[in-house]
Amino acid sequence: MDMDKAILSLALDAHAPMDGIQRVLNRIYGTSPSIGYISTLLNRAGAFAEQITQTIPLHGISQGANDEIFDAGNLQSKRKKLAEYRAKIPAM
Repeated sequence: MDMDKAILSLALDAHAPMDGIQRVLNRIYGTSPSIGYISTLLNRAGAFAEQITQTIPLHGISQGANDEIFDAGNLQSKRKKLAEYRAKIPAM
């Protein structure tokens, strides 16, 4: 279902909170799934991802590289840039 894909994308790609997901879907589809529906969908997707993750052998990995998760030092700068960007977007 397209709405389920939108919910997963908003949660995983955009890091949107559940009430934010509801607002976006209301604007796009004219309907807001319940928090329970969104929560259940995210839990099911997480369980499915966990099943897949458990099949990936990791025993041979001895080193890893840091990524954006470890870039918290620039969080204030990123928040400022995001606020500036949002200020440029015309109100709907």
